[in-house]
Amino acid sequence: MSEKQNILVLDDDTIITNLLQTILEMANYNVVVFNNPEKALDYFLENQNYFQLAIVDFQMPKMNGIDFVKKMRTKNQQLPIMMLTAYSNPYLINNAADLNISEYIIKPFKDIKSFTASVRKNIGQENIENKMQNLYQQFVDILELVVKDQNPRGLSSINFIIKTLEMHNFEAKILEVMKKIQAYVAEQIKYLEAEESYLALKQNSESRKAEIKNCLNKLKELSVLKI
Repeated sequence: MSEKQNILVLDDDTIITNLLQTILEMANYNVVVFNNPEKALDYFLENQNYFQLAIVDFQMPKMNGIDFVKKMRTKNQQLPIMMLTAYSNPYLINNAADLNISEYIIKPFKDIKSFTASVRKNIGQENIENKMQNLYQQFVDILELVVKDQNPRGLSSINFIIKTLEMHNFEAKILEVMKKIQAYVAEQIKYLEAEESYLALKQNSESRKAEIKNCLNKLKELSVLKI
């Protein structure tokens, strides 16, 4: 039997850390939980080779998730890191890509299976090419959910995916298609999250979905050729 892999979990909300610990231990991981970023950082710096993955909250008192990861990265550039956030914003997206964060997940997430699948996908992942392929697949998954009127909750932001792929010189033709559809996807996700409360978004939903579906088909064609 292989050894259990070790995950550091940091969130100032004890309800969240208790939930994540339960989920991850049920998935057969060892979990070390912290609610204080300073204590978590001290422990990590003393045991930096112990962990195969870190799951870090973005919004915390004293030290936010980005600052925490910056300090981690002074000692370990390769450790896969997943970041939790209650909302999406450009500051987080830009820094997440720059700090080689594997994925960030919007909370609360309702699909435990998708979350544990993301953990399995990211843990121990040091191969950049694999990381890029996984992010690209997430983008395709998001498109497929959106055209089915399903909110892709729990998956990475499309802006984060595109920025990260661009930083690592992903296939240019595929990126061009992804960027072309980026605004349509963002608007359609906003519509799905709003549950039809935005009239203007609702009126254009079908035309957006048609554009997204065309993009999805184009990406699949390019993937057969290039990936």
